[in-house]
Amino acid sequence: MPPDCAISGIPESFAKRKSAIVASLATSPEEYDDLSPKGSIDEAIRPLIQDINALEGFITTSSCAGRISVFAEGIKKRRLPEGEEDSKPLSDILTGPKSIMPGLKVPSQAPATVGGKGGGGTWLYVSHDPVKRPVAGCALGDAPLTTLFNLSKPSQPLPSANNFTRFVHFKFEAMILHVLTGSLAHAQRAVSAAMQAGFRESGIQGVLPNARGEIMPMVGIRSTALALDCVVGIVTDSDHLAIVNETYLQTLLEIANEKFKENHNRINRFRELLIKKQGANASLGMALQSQEWENADVRRQRKIAEGLERQKQLASRLGKDSSQIDDALDSHVQDLYEE
Repeated sequence: MPPDCAISGIPESFAKRKSAIVASLATSPEEYDDLSPKGSIDEAIRPLIQDINALEGFITTSSCAGRISVFAEGIKKRRLPEGEEDSKPLSDILTGPKSIMPGLKVPSQAPATVGGKGGGGTWLYVSHDPVKRPVAGCALGDAPLTTLFNLSKPSQPLPSANNFTRFVHFKFEAMILHVLTGSLAHAQRAVSAAMQAGFRESGIQGVLPNARGEIMPMVGIRSTALALDCVVGIVTDSDHLAIVNETYLQTLLEIANEKFKENHNRINRFRELLIKKQGANASLGMALQSQEWENADVRRQRKIAEGLERQKQLASRLGKDSSQIDDALDSHVQDLYEE
């Protein structure tokens, strides 16, 4: 039986899945691949993942150490008055004879949702580490951040925004981590440590038994308190135009880097709290396991024997005669059986 199964309440299937994930993480960085856009684990969070996976009853399934990004929204769905339905295909609205954006190439994806994702939205820049501010006049030119973020300076007045305007966002997002746990008790310890560390939007999913009657909750560890999202540009037919100057981008970057530091502090607090909580639980479990289990009948017999011994000692000290001692013992035994 796998080691994790030795702990009461942890399904054997959890241990098997944990073994498979640990084996995949043990492959070299060149061979490892996952479903994230980056395709690998962020180096800044690797020590945390190793520490969590070393604990019994926990295994990480996805992670992001936090990131600074610049994101261009996708094609938006047409907005109509409440109650009206749009009978025109999106491509006709955008590229037809009376198009609001002549010549625009319409992506095959579904229209973007609120926030711009979907519909051909693209990441213009992503960093999972703090970003050192480039110096003006370097290889990136006189507006290094504008260039670094793949934005262009507008050469003419910008068009007015409308329902179809696609914006470019500068974002900071804190760590996101998903941890599969072997029981509700393990999940509770993880989410408690996360919330104490400052990841206040953390939560537990999968608290009901699956088809095999197993409970293996998933804990999502996250925080929106550190989030930053500012519009810094618009998307045109052929480019991504900055609508803010270089100084403003520098200010945003400094704020994001400070948030990265706090994010790192919270990650360390979470790690310490989880290890402490799991260690305390393990110590308690070992102490309980070292004691022989005592059922109700055994406990009653033990209490009777202890009571009789105390009565004898009391009678000996008081010098009572044997009949008084016997009456006292009979009364005590009767009381115990009536508990």
